[in-house]
Amino acid sequence: MSTFRKALPILPALLLLCGQFAFVQSVLAEPTPEQIAKKSMCLGCHAVDRKAVGPSFKQISQRYKSTPAEINRLSEKIKNGGVGAWGVVSMPANRANISDQEIRVVLEWILKGAPAQP
Repeated sequence: MSTFRKALPILPALLLLCGQFAFVQSVLAEPTPEQIAKKSMCLGCHAVDRKAVGPSFKQISQRYKSTPAEINRLSEKIKNGGVGAWGVVSMPANRANISDQEIRVVLEWILKGAPAQP
C-alpha cells in the first residue's frame, strides 16, 4: 500500500487542523496601527491623507520627527489633549480609549507617513 493511501484517512483531520491553526493565528495576530487608530476613535477626527477635524496623519508626519522625545511629547498630547498646535480646534484627551503601548504603535506608524498596512 502506498504512503499516500495510508495517509488518506487522516487527511480531513489534517485539513481541519490547518484551518483551525490559521484561524487562531488570525485571532492572535497583533492589530495593525490603522486598526488601533480606528478602534481608538482617532479616525473620528483624523484621516490618513486629508485634513478632517484635525490634521491628516501625513501632515503630522511632515511636521514632527520620529525621535523618542517627540514620541513622548506627542503621547502626552494624545493622552491629555491639547489646543493651539493646529489652530483653534482642541484635541480631546484620549487616555480612556487607547493604551500607552497602542499610542506608541500608532505614533510610530504616523511618523513614518502612515503607510498602507498589508
